[in-house]
Amino acid sequence: HSTKVQRSSSSSCSVSSSVAEAEAKPPRIVNKDGHNNVRIDNVEGMVKLHLHDIWTTAVDMKWRYKLTLFASTFIMTWFIFGVIFYFIGMGNGDFEPGLSSNHTPCVLNVETLTGAFLFSLESQTAIGYGFRCISEERPLAIFTPVAQLVITGLAEIFVTGAFLAKLARPKKRAEAIKFSQSAVVCRRRGQLCLMLRVANMSYEFKPVLFSTPSGRYTLSNHACCLRPSTLAPMTQKCVRIRKV
Repeated sequence: HSTKVQRSSSSSCSVSSSVAEAEAKPPRIVNKDGHNNVRIDNVEGMVKLHLHDIWTTAVDMKWRYKLTLFASTFIMTWFIFGVIFYFIGMGNGDFEPGLSSNHTPCVLNVETLTGAFLFSLESQTAIGYGFRCISEERPLAIFTPVAQLVITGLAEIFVTGAFLAKLARPKKRAEAIKFSQSAVVCRRRGQLCLMLRVANMSYEFKPVLFSTPSGRYTLSNHACCLRPSTLAPMTQKCVRIRKV
């Protein structure tokens, strides 16, 4: 009976020690699935750094922010150039009461800010309703639609390119590449080596591109070499990981 009590007490001590070790284990910086547990806060100049590399910021932002950027880009350009057309007409005296019949407005059939906004929308999207149009009264009114089409065209290229770059990322393709749950560090020829298994679950094995938190890599059929002209023994199919 005393022996059983001693065994149970020893087992409880081992369980409690394992629990204490698990509780004392520090949290992981990066999980096994690649999720980063590090959060950067209160960094001085972070907004400036993001704006310095605006392309990477636009590609890496979440889809809800990207859709907001897409919609706001068009709405803001329509409104800004609508205001410009309105002030051009105001400077030409198109909105003053009692205009003579010989007066030619800069933009025909635009009398309010709403009309200027609609004219800006029609010009940028090339709807071509035919009700509002530019006259030859002032060169500035002729130059403004040209500048609008050039500027908004560049903005559309940027936003569309950010969408395509995010869609073309090999995130889904990386799901076909499976890594072993455990990695082994051993000594080979006097040097420490990190050994793990990589499996391609696709039907055909061909060079593929996948993404990890540390960068992008390609997998291709090659024999795994520990040193030049030295093959790893007991290897049926080994791949070489090459960073691009």
